[in-house]
Amino acid sequence: MSFSFTVRTSAPDYRSVLSGLGLKNVRLVEDEEPARSRRWDEDSVRHFYRPGKSTRGCEVSFENDEFSVRINTLASPEDYGLAFRYLTSVAELAGKKIRGEDGSMTSRHDLEDAYGPEWIQSENEGGLQVVRQMMVDQEYDSLQLVGCIRPFYVGPKLMAELEHEDSSLSFLDRFMKRFRYVQYVDADDRYYSANAMVVRKDDTGNEMRISAFTYDCDYLLPDVEWLMLVGHSKDAESLRIPIDILPKLLPGRCTRIDEKQMLVERVLQSEWSRLLRASEPYAVDD
Repeated sequence: MSFSFTVRTSAPDYRSVLSGLGLKNVRLVEDEEPARSRRWDEDSVRHFYRPGKSTRGCEVSFENDEFSVRINTLASPEDYGLAFRYLTSVAELAGKKIRGEDGSMTSRHDLEDAYGPEWIQSENEGGLQVVRQMMVDQEYDSLQLVGCIRPFYVGPKLMAELEHEDSSLSFLDRFMKRFRYVQYVDADDRYYSANAMVVRKDDTGNEMRISAFTYDCDYLLPDVEWLMLVGHSKDAESLRIPIDILPKLLPGRCTRIDEKQMLVERVLQSEWSRLLRASEPYAVDD
């Protein structure tokens, strides 16, 4: 689910659009930012977000004399606000009105009144209801929502956990708070965000997702099935274990942050041999 707005215009100047945002800290998801002296690229699609505030950011594109901004459901109110800033900036440069996908035509002055907090909440309540229904129908064991930093995995365990969190907040607010937390959990660089490697077996063609795990490091573990316990030397013993067994091996050190991802407090080098011995009954050789 998403909602899009468009402005009919020739390619706007990139620097002028950004200047019109009136915001200092806006980041681009993609690795390479276009030259600020250029006009907006034809057929370009870029994703922008506000660090510490966004959950999903907003998608900005330009094609066939049409500047478009798309907002995915369960985006934060700040994401909607960022999208509106892009639209009003371009609408002012072009001297045009803003068209919603519902057919509305709105001036830049009236955009945030026409699509205010109640409308944003309604959009996100609708998105959350779809997620809830998928869980009730057991159509999926989990859902992946694309975040501006990393995926956010939603499933029965997470939804049940949120049901019992801060009752002073609505369920939607609890959901959005967790979504935002997952995006910036490693913002202070305390946790190392481990890579997920996909390994294919030549004989069967089966694939498995695996991350490396070692001592003296606090981890943010991604959606993987296996962990490879590895030492720091080339001769060090290594073991492959199911990731689901890790909380049993390290009680009190593992915290699920959503349906699939986990924070793990560091294992000291002095504890490593003991962890390897405890892991041996669960290790898989092939």
